[in-house]
Amino acid sequence: MPPIIRPLAGQDDFAACAALEQEIWGLDELNAVSPITLHALGLRRPRLGLTLGAFDQGRMVGLCVMLGSLEPGVAYGHMLGVLPGWRDQGLGRRLIERAQADLRAMGVGVVYITFEPLEARNAHLYLNVWGGRAVAYDRDHFPQTAKMHQGLPVDRFIARFDLNAPPPVAPPLADAAPPLVEIPADLQALKAGDPAAALAWRMNTRPVFERYLNDGGLAAVGLRVEAGDGRRRCFIVLERA
Repeated sequence: MPPIIRPLAGQDDFAACAALEQEIWGLDELNAVSPITLHALGLRRPRLGLTLGAFDQGRMVGLCVMLGSLEPGVAYGHMLGVLPGWRDQGLGRRLIERAQADLRAMGVGVVYITFEPLEARNAHLYLNVWGGRAVAYDRDHFPQTAKMHQGLPVDRFIARFDLNAPPPVAPPLADAAPPLVEIPADLQALKAGDPAAALAWRMNTRPVFERYLNDGGLAAVGLRVEAGDGRRRCFIVLERA
């Protein structure tokens, strides 16, 4: 039976969610969202946010936290995470779909999130599956405080999602090839096995993304994967914003 997704309710859920943040990302108590804050975000009146958990036989194995904003109809996706043993099984997608439905019911039409520009898994989920557009690149978006960062500067894409747009479809072939920026096929394996190489990827792609997204009027709109000769290569697809 697949994990059950439902809103967080009660102190046990909020405490389990805070603990899960530490388990997924290695966040310490200073940087994790506290149970008290999670409780506030789960209030029904006033609505300050949305907190969802994915539960497998009572154990929380995934989470999604959305924050309200001062802009009408706009929310911010603060956290989406799944434990390693439950990844690549569609659970992240199910969490997003549930969040989309709940946010639409609240009158939200636009969501912004941030995600790792070099993480192919996230680019596929957010750009290919959810149809988002990364419209800006922010260097040093978060401090390097978690174990998962492993000395890598924490740059982030800022992506926009229109919840009322039709489902994404593969774009038609164009006469001119879209700009492509290569990223690692497996960032986590690279950070664990060759941190210097991971840092080189960050420092080499950072000015490229800044030039195209921040200064050039382009957006990151998809992930392209090419396989051959025993290699898997991943590219961020850019187009006019």
